[in-house]
Amino acid sequence: MGNYEEGMKSIFNEATLRMKRIDDSDRIIESMWVVALNFVPEFQKYGYEVITTELFSKFIRVWGKLSSKEKEEGRKQRNTILNLLENNKIFEYKTNVSLGDVKTSKLLNLTTWKTLRNLLFEFQLLLEEFYEVHELSTPNKEEEELWD
Repeated sequence: MGNYEEGMKSIFNEATLRMKRIDDSDRIIESMWVVALNFVPEFQKYGYEVITTELFSKFIRVWGKLSSKEKEEGRKQRNTILNLLENNKIFEYKTNVSLGDVKTSKLLNLTTWKTLRNLLFEFQLLLEEFYEVHELSTPNKEEEELWD
């Protein structure tokens, strides 16, 4: 039907693009930890929301390589994070009216924040383990044949 040469291979390697996306996510996550409780205009979200979104994206990227047990473990941690965010507020707003002056204060719910911070950190560690086990991360120096 067409003039196709047999044996031709695509020069596009999806692995390179995948590694770039992973690296971009890692950079975003790392930078957001410093401003986790700040509103980040670039993303129109709080830093912790950006971290959450990026971690969930990393989970989706590794999904096809995971065993059923790994998928369940990751899904369980993801659902715990979602339930916390859906049922608890990180910030509470308090309005005070005094002599006609209205002031609104933003108060951190420290208990919820500490719980979320720990859950996100544990989920990040789990994902790092998945990426390492399934060889989607940077090779370790101990892998001698790669460093000769």
